[in-house]
Amino acid sequence: MVNISMCLHVCLFIKFWGDLGRHWHAAVG
Repeated sequence: MVNISMCLHVCLFIKFWGDLGRHWHAAVG
C-alpha cells in the first residue's frame, strides 16, 4: 500500500532540491 503522505513528502523534497539547484546554477553562472 502506498502512503500518500510519504509520496507528498518525497515530491516536495524533490521539488525543493530541484528549485535549490536551479537557483544555485543561476547564481554561480
